Amino acid sequence: MKYNCQAVLLILFLGLMSVTVSPAYADLNTDKKGLALEGYDPVAYFPDYGGKPLPGKKDLTAEFAGATYRFANAANREAFLAEPAAFAPAYGGWCAYAMADGKKVEINPKRFEVHDGRLFVFYKAWLTDTLKPWQKDRDQLRDRADAEWAKITS
Repeated sequence: MKYNCQAVLLILFLGLMSVTVSPAYADLNTDKKGLALEGYDPVAYFPDYGGKPLPGKKDLTAEFAGATYRFANAANREAFLAEPAAFAPAYGGWCAYAMADGKKVEINPKRFEVHDGRLFVFYKAWLTDTLKPWQKDRDQLRDRADAEWAKITS
């Protein structure tokens, strides 16, 4: 009987270990409940929708690529639902500047840039603001970050 229980436990353990999560989903910058951008509205960052970070409302949400997004208003939610990939932050919502070195660094949702139709978010703390060096060498850093994100999600 002892061996049968061990075999069953081993089979269950191996079964659980074989369940895989897509790296693209597993590597998103979300909280424990799957909330992206610390609850900020991804659409509000874009110039046509105000161009500034706005906290989303708990009752206005949508799911995309394994993350939950909140919205400041119903119109922004509808725009997101029509084309979610156009509004989701680059690099799974990790700091764009750090991603150029392949690092997943938390962000400050109030530090961002929309460039070439993409939302980039950045880390900012008391003495560090990664948006500023990003803007000095944006094209090279973006290309490196794109390559690093491709490695992470492949």
